Amino acid sequence: MLGIQIVPYPFPEGISGVFFKKDGKLFLGVNESDAENRKRFTIAHEIGHYILHPSSLLHYDKPNMIHYRSTQVLGPLEREANYFAAELLMPEDLVKQCIERGIRSVAELARRFQVSDEAMGYRLANLGFL
Repeated sequence: MLGIQIVPYPFPEGISGVFFKKDGKLFLGVNESDAENRKRFTIAHEIGHYILHPSSLLHYDKPNMIHYRSTQVLGPLEREANYFAAELLMPEDLVKQCIERGIRSVAELARRFQVSDEAMGYRLANLGFL
């Protein structure tokens, strides 16, 4: 719906995704060797940057200035994009509904929301359930 072309790419270890605009088109590169759940979070994270930080994210027609996302960087913009991705993939109200129905296993919740156990653990902690 956003007109973003998602492209699997063999990024080196530690780089999950890249987002840029070239020739008027939007591209989101995702590390092809990452697990499917990780790819979903990366895509949601990069969409968060597109929506929340468009002026600081997109590098136009300058391949050498593509803005890479590393798992090592957690500044305020990265935290905001992570929060956006978490809310998109694991909406607070749906997580609460699952917990109220007795689903409390991090692994089971992660499976249901198609995210990693780690992502679900962070989400539960941020929502005050852990």
